[in-house]
Amino acid sequence: MLALLAASIAALAGCTHSGCKATKDGWQADGTATNPGNKQTDYTVTVFFTTTGGTVIGTGQSKVTVKPGAQQAWTVSSVFHAPPDTRCVVRGVG
Repeated sequence: MLALLAASIAALAGCTHSGCKATKDGWQADGTATNPGNKQTDYTVTVFFTTTGGTVIGTGQSKVTVKPGAQQAWTVSSVFHAPPDTRCVVRGVG
């Protein structure tokens, strides 16, 4: 159990979040996943789209495959009615 938690924390630490913007139908977050390991790894990036007060108003996931020692861009989009001040919160990477 602790090994899974440690792996999840390491994956989250290797995931940068660089963008959060409105789309025609909702909202989108993007960033980069880094694989410091020596074998190819598949990551699932989960993003919560929230109000400024922290209420979750949308969610999304994206799967990204990262080669050893490499980085790979990821994008998570969700279709929903989004206020202009929507926030993007990377909730998990695993």
